[in-house]
Amino acid sequence: MVFQAYLFEIRQIQSYVFATGKLRDASGASELIDAISGDVGEGVSGLAGRVLQAVGLDPTVFRAAGGVLDFTCLEPDLLRRFRATFRLTLAKQAPGLVFNDCTAAGETVAKARDAARNGIAAEGPVRGAAFPLGSPMLRPAQRSGGNPAILRGATGQDGRCVITKEFADLPTLAKRQYLKRGQTLAGKFVARNQRAGLQWPTVFREDEDEASDRVIFPFGEKSIPRVAVLHADGNGMGKLFVEAVQRLSIEEVRFLSGRLTAATQAAVQCAMLRVVEAAEEGVVPARPILLGGDDVTVILRADLASQFALDFACAYERLATAAVRGFAALQDWPVLTTKIGFVVIGPNQPFAQAYRLAEELAREARDPGQSKVAFYRVTGAAIPEKAEDIAAQGKADEDFTLWRAAHGMAEFESLRALARLLDDDDVGRGGLRKVPEVVKTSREDAQRLFVRAKQVVKARGETVAHELDAALAAAGMPDLTAADGGWVPLLAAHDLAHIDRSQA
Repeated sequence: MVFQAYLFEIRQIQSYVFATGKLRDASGASELIDAISGDVGEGVSGLAGRVLQAVGLDPTVFRAAGGVLDFTCLEPDLLRRFRATFRLTLAKQAPGLVFNDCTAAGETVAKARDAARNGIAAEGPVRGAAFPLGSPMLRPAQRSGGNPAILRGATGQDGRCVITKEFADLPTLAKRQYLKRGQTLAGKFVARNQRAGLQWPTVFREDEDEASDRVIFPFGEKSIPRVAVLHADGNGMGKLFVEAVQRLSIEEVRFLSGRLTAATQAAVQCAMLRVVEAAEEGVVPARPILLGGDDVTVILRADLASQFALDFACAYERLATAAVRGFAALQDWPVLTTKIGFVVIGPNQPFAQAYRLAEELAREARDPGQSKVAFYRVTGAAIPEKAEDIAAQGKADEDFTLWRAAHGMAEFESLRALARLLDDDDVGRGGLRKVPEVVKTSREDAQRLFVRAKQVVKARGETVAHELDAALAAAGMPDLTAADGGWVPLLAAHDLAHIDRSQA
């Protein structure tokens, strides 16, 4: 018996989702990607499910979510037919999408899947043809630079998009049209019994487009609106599945994949509870971007990001670990952890760059032994490309740095507590709030200012002085720098105070 394997993976997701920089287009692209294939627990639904049904193929599915489709079967002819039809369907329904796919054969399911993984790594991505072709005299689409296109239902008689009244390329028009069909991805971020009456934003400003169905992002009373691009990813998934293949049957490996997907979704729903509570007139201050396997990406109001990170990490550790230990052969598996990165930017800054940096920060937070979070607040026009760029900016000397890449959740909570104290006028008013800026130019001046600021707080009252000392000690900061390695927790707390307050 020869087993056939098929593996499909979307490439360059951030470039596809954030091609125009508009929230509406990012939302439509995210919904389209999510609808390519449904969850394992539901069978294969979406575009892939319809193609499988059309060709008469009933495969054994290992993963069908987050832009990934992984299955095996015994019918090579039907698999070839599926692959050709699926590619044609994607070219029609998701123009501009870049992906890799590969078929392989093996004597066992494991060998076939390994061959597919090796094959997809060797093959280059599949890119759709850039039709319609434009002449040198054609004016490019305003936001993407692509060739303007005509799409029934999406463009008017003048060839302009009916939503934004501008010329748009075919991928952008397809994303906008898909968003009108429904918002199933957004619905997955909230428990079923809480979805009624909720709306998800499609624009940041009232004048961003002229669509009657536009929903404006709720920034509340903030005079300086900020959003956070947050990305989370599970630790040790590769090691887990390598071991699972040795300990479990093929059917159990499938169930494990489905349980982990369900655990990630449930953890997201736990973390979204406080975000939903901040909704204004039913509009949630967040926009889901990706949910698949153990990957999560979401844009949310900046002051909600740090609490979301804490709540998600706590829920993920509990639910994902329970999903794994539910198998008798894996009851000794250590606690599963997650790595989180988020970047705080203005709503008009480039989301693609922020997304790449959030992914980079999440990689910096990788630690199988504990969940960690790394964050960065963009204060200028430029967004760093890599974590190394941030570290280089914050390097004062060999034994002193202004930036710590990642924080364990207990340390992160201590920094948030210190940030809340800094926002208290009895504590933060005066020199203490100036220390993080002074330390960037002079370590000695900052030390003197820090000592003096603590004396001023003590003069205001013993209670607040004890609260400050306790918060500094919890943050590992008996002095200006942390006890474990020459960094300044006060600076991180200062950034968190800006992020967590209403004016981020």
